[in-house]
Amino acid sequence: MCDFPLPQAPIGGRITLFQSCLSTIGPGSVTNREITVKTVKDFQPVLNPSTDFYKKMALECSQQYIAVDLFFINNQYVDIASIGCVSKFSGGNVYQFPNFHATENPTQCFLLEQAFQRYVTRKIGFEAVMRVRCSRLVVSFKLS
Repeated sequence: MCDFPLPQAPIGGRITLFQSCLSTIGPGSVTNREITVKTVKDFQPVLNPSTDFYKKMALECSQQYIAVDLFFINNQYVDIASIGCVSKFSGGNVYQFPNFHATENPTQCFLLEQAFQRYVTRKIGFEAVMRVRCSRLVVSFKLS
């Protein structure tokens, strides 16, 4: 399904992806859906994913215990609604830095540096187990 090879055994890990423009070539390519919003009905299709490729890819990654983190460093349109599904369904995070330009917007560059430093140095737990203990009176419950 995916173009990148996943390990045969579920070993877990993280994939970090930096994206600066719209991916328009290959499987999972998306088109520019940027519109001028006139009514709420015009805005609704842009909030939903345009393809289910990224959701399927995220489900494959989550079966292998792999989380995908996305860094959007864009100064043009990027379809976060479609591509962000990878992070949403695999347990990753989305970091967006709009109007990013290293020399003309040093504030965004500083924010990216801080976010990436925090991302690399933070502690991450894999394959955690949660135990819930309750009395005999509690019959069933639902975690969401």
